Amino acid sequence: MTIPETMKAMRKMAGLTQAEFAQHRGVSRRVIQDVERGTGNPTVESLNSIAKLFGLQVGFVRIRRKKDS
Repeated sequence: MTIPETMKAMRKMAGLTQAEFAQHRGVSRRVIQDVERGTGNPTVESLNSIAKLFGLQVGFVRIRRKKDS
């Protein structure tokens, strides 16, 4: 899943509108809208605030690359 898809799914699991979700997480509604559209560039702080509701935290994950032949 992409970040926009994940954000929308998390918000819907919580049963909240974009405005309610934003207020609950302490970010602007615009942040939620932009992330869900895939046009936003949220800060790590904003993403952590949103993810905290679900016991998650933003982190770095190693990308698996195919070995060159």
